[in-house]
Amino acid sequence: MRTALALALMTTSAFAQDASSYSAVRLLPGYVTDSGQYLAGVEVTMAPGWKTYWRQPGEGGIPPIFDWSGSSNISAAHIEWPVPEVFETYGLQSLGYHDRVVFPVLFDVVDPAQDTTLNLALSFGLCSDICIPANAMAATAAPMEQVHNAAVLADARDHVTEQASGMAITCTVVSAAGAWRLDAELSGDAEISPDLVAVFEANNPALWIGTPDAVEQGDGLLFSAPMDWFGDGAFALSRQDMRITLVDSGRSAVELSGC
Repeated sequence: MRTALALALMTTSAFAQDASSYSAVRLLPGYVTDSGQYLAGVEVTMAPGWKTYWRQPGEGGIPPIFDWSGSSNISAAHIEWPVPEVFETYGLQSLGYHDRVVFPVLFDVVDPAQDTTLNLALSFGLCSDICIPANAMAATAAPMEQVHNAAVLADARDHVTEQASGMAITCTVVSAAGAWRLDAELSGDAEISPDLVAVFEANNPALWIGTPDAVEQGDGLLFSAPMDWFGDGAFALSRQDMRITLVDSGRSAVELSGC
């Protein structure tokens, strides 16, 4: 039922709406960092009442896809994800942003002595009462010897997901009545808010992990998430490749690697 509703939300009026009426996308040139990478930003602004989504959007969202293949003199792009908000819509939980968000991006430059141009083709979701799969193009020169938007980019980087410290998480796969479930026990020295939302990402597109429920357990939390396997052969989960993000809606988010 939830899946059907999510699909309905994503497809309603998808081809009848003009996304530019509800959003604007632009590239913010930046500067060369101490590591030699070029820092820039992707700014998405939205009309009141509209939102867009985080890399793992939840049950009712559309994840953004950043295509930099039209750029020159760069070999790789590394997105830094701002802390998302947690939304509840029609009983579906999603993670994303409203009003405005700036995604910091670090680029590996091939030759700092050569001209560099950033060209972005962005596919993303916009949602209000309906959801629109949107596309946008943006481009900017990236002069290596100049500094632009330093304050904006510094502020954006102050609000990205960080690596967790003082926390540990242990995962157990449970099979019951023909269904799979992931149980994860979170503990540690750091203060753990009972309002944390956990997002589990497996390094395997054939493995789906749903939105977990959470219950307090001593000084920590126990998360339980449904799972489904769409791959060939036996079910497989690589715990060391798991990425777990703990989100305190709009305020902070931390990541743990492996469980």
